Amino acid sequence: MPLLICSGYVLVSALVSYILESEIIALSAVPAAILAAVCILSWSAFQRALNRRIDELVAATERVAAGEQVDESLLRDFTELQKLSEAFQRMSQQITSSTAELRSANDRMKAEIAERKTVEEALRNSERRFRSIWENSLEPLRLTDEKGVVVSANPAYCVLMERRLEQILDRPYTEVYEPGSAEHKLARYTRCFKSRTLERYQTKKVSLRSGRTLDVEVSYSFIDMESERPLLLGVFRDVTERIAVLDKLKNAKEFSENLIKTATMMIIGVDELDRITIFNEAAEKVSGFTKAEVQGRKWSELVRADNSFLEENQDDAYRHNFEARLVTKNLQERLIAWQSNPLIENGEAVGTIFFGTDVTNHKKEEEHRMALERKLLEAQKLESLGVLAGGIAHDFNNLLAAILGNANLAQLRVPASEIKLTGYLKSIEKASMRAADLCKQMLAYSGKGRFAMHVLDVNEVVRETLELLEVSITKKAALRVELRHGVPPVKADATQLRQVIMNLVINASEAIGDTSGTIRVRTGVINAGPDFFAKSYSPAELSPGEYVFVEVTDTGCGMTEETLKRIFDPFFTTKFTGRGLGLAAVLGIVRGHRGALKIESEAGKGSAFKFLLPMADAPISTETNPGTDLLEKYKGEGNILIIDDDPSVRAVMARMAEAVGFTVLQAVDGRHGVEVFKENEKSLRAVILDMTMPNVDGREALQQLRAIRKDLRVLMVSGFSESGNTSFFTRNGPDAFLQKPFTADELTGKLKTILTARKLDSNGSNGSSGLGVPCF
Repeated sequence: MPLLICSGYVLVSALVSYILESEIIALSAVPAAILAAVCILSWSAFQRALNRRIDELVAATERVAAGEQVDESLLRDFTELQKLSEAFQRMSQQITSSTAELRSANDRMKAEIAERKTVEEALRNSERRFRSIWENSLEPLRLTDEKGVVVSANPAYCVLMERRLEQILDRPYTEVYEPGSAEHKLARYTRCFKSRTLERYQTKKVSLRSGRTLDVEVSYSFIDMESERPLLLGVFRDVTERIAVLDKLKNAKEFSENLIKTATMMIIGVDELDRITIFNEAAEKVSGFTKAEVQGRKWSELVRADNSFLEENQDDAYRHNFEARLVTKNLQERLIAWQSNPLIENGEAVGTIFFGTDVTNHKKEEEHRMALERKLLEAQKLESLGVLAGGIAHDFNNLLAAILGNANLAQLRVPASEIKLTGYLKSIEKASMRAADLCKQMLAYSGKGRFAMHVLDVNEVVRETLELLEVSITKKAALRVELRHGVPPVKADATQLRQVIMNLVINASEAIGDTSGTIRVRTGVINAGPDFFAKSYSPAELSPGEYVFVEVTDTGCGMTEETLKRIFDPFFTTKFTGRGLGLAAVLGIVRGHRGALKIESEAGKGSAFKFLLPMADAPISTETNPGTDLLEKYKGEGNILIIDDDPSVRAVMARMAEAVGFTVLQAVDGRHGVEVFKENEKSLRAVILDMTMPNVDGREALQQLRAIRKDLRVLMVSGFSESGNTSFFTRNGPDAFLQKPFTADELTGKLKTILTARKLDSNGSNGSSGLGVPCF
């Protein structure tokens, strides 16, 4: 359009000159006026068309922000804005596609998690668990087939039968006993196996080949497998000592005090009124009481159990097996596995005798193992979802890099007088930055977020955040703030830390709802040990020690166990739909700061969220980051190479670099980039290198480039954060890092840094090249 105006101006000038020279001024005044009017009307029409197209672009931006897809082509006639429009179209299509993929992936992830709980635990862990139980069980176990052949036996069975495993496997079970009547026993076994008429519980005497005789209690159960032959599981128990005691108890006069006294298991006898009459040394050792102290006291005073079975007919002395807690003398509780039997005298029941084994430590170990398995499952679920969120954030950052970059460049081309157009472009830039913040939240959820780490005063961050939240929380809630004086500083990202506090306080406010309640925010220092970390969500490698904590508690509705299991699922809420990542992002931010999160909640009794942060070993940061306009102040020169597989991102970076004076070469991936570098090695001053590319990625490409020229200046760019990329490099890493999306000023600033600073050689002194310095 400016060309059209200039052409009109030249034409009018030529006509005026001609008219003057021809001395026909009066006759030419009318055509000249008409021509000038045409030019003015054309310029006005251009402005209206341009403003209309810009309005269309802003409307399309708002629809994209609302999640709609834009199908129409915008600003077809203006090259720079057309590229911006095309980038918006691609982003709209990508957002629609990625949203569908995210929902689909989320559904698949839920199905995979459910399947993992069943299939993986069944297939991967069942065999290991069964083998561990089988091998470590104190109960002798044996598997036999329909012919009585031993298929498997555990070590306890081999010890009981005084035989090695190879002497038992693939042989009839009768070979472990003394010779005699083996065929008769096997024939009877086979008939009972086929008819399933085996007695489930049997007590019999077993004569071993060594000459020993045992009283053995056996419980049988059939194991039917669809694809394999049925088997019979036998659980053996040596009850020789118990039978000996029972034999003595059949006649009270023959009762042996010495036998009870020396028994290794607890033996407690009670009369018909539940009063203790027998209390052996093993019971004294476990309980802490002496026999004199408990003589005559009731059994129910020591053991917390349902004793209704004492009132029942106890004809079968081997079926009353249960667990109950014994209250010791020092008021501790020990979990005891009990077996109850009637106490017989002259053929009549005169009481009950209990045989007990302390299983407290065994139960604690089992509970600890199950807790570790639950924690591992939770970590696997979060890791899977984190990978998904990180991948989506990476792709969105690439799209936003093109949009934000083109908006920056468009602002350079717009005249200062076009205030309205400049405002539109700034709105586009602002919307892009909000989208970039969303990507940062997704990266934070995945535990790979980019944090601007500074040494901070936690109390000050809490005060600033709560000032913003006073108008947001329910008026029914009383906010109580308890900030411990002199809390040590922490190294954290202030923005992310505020996000965690805001999320927890708002959740507490919603939990209180329309009822009156209290929200309490505390800070302080805690000495966290293995017990704390075992009950919290934390990285496995956290070391015990002192940590700074922030705790948010409420007296709201609390959470059920089912809700607690799902609070870190993305998009899960008990309130209303559309809540986003929620506590999943909170956990990601805390994990990214090498901290821990502990949650305690009970339905109807409120919730408590406490997150820990490691202390900083440096004073609180006071530096600020003043803004600059390097596009106007800095002028670059020479050639640089841009290597990126995304054509739109590559193109916008090239235009940014050219805007400050650089000459740009481009490559479509790492392999192509190395080839272009070899052809132009001497003329190139720096390389802008993307991290994630096909064929040869950024890490491998950097190694090949540095092998060619050690003093090469490299700026690494990526849709992921710096921490997620630079961790690959132990030495000879990039000179600087820039996360997508970025502005032209940020790119120019990084290029200026690596091209003007001096680089340290391997000995720590200034090198002769004078180009660049590592930025991390």
